[in-house]
Amino acid sequence: MFLLPWLTLLSDKTKNNRLLQICLFYVALAYALVAGLSRVYAGAHFLSDTAVGILVTLIVGFVINLILFKKPKEASEVKEAE
Repeated sequence: MFLLPWLTLLSDKTKNNRLLQICLFYVALAYALVAGLSRVYAGAHFLSDTAVGILVTLIVGFVINLILFKKPKEASEVKEAE
């Protein structure tokens, strides 16, 4: 639930609608926290399980952000590298 709105927040393609990005980000954050804490409260997971799940989500989000939203090199940078 948290990953897609988080990627929308990081995307340069959707920067024109900042209010929507921020709303999606905080709704997803609240949902993820409530869902994680309710699983701990119900005894279905340990707190460490939930924390590692959040950490894995953040790492995957950063990797996807690097892959999907990387900026192409300029032509002058490509010539200098050769």
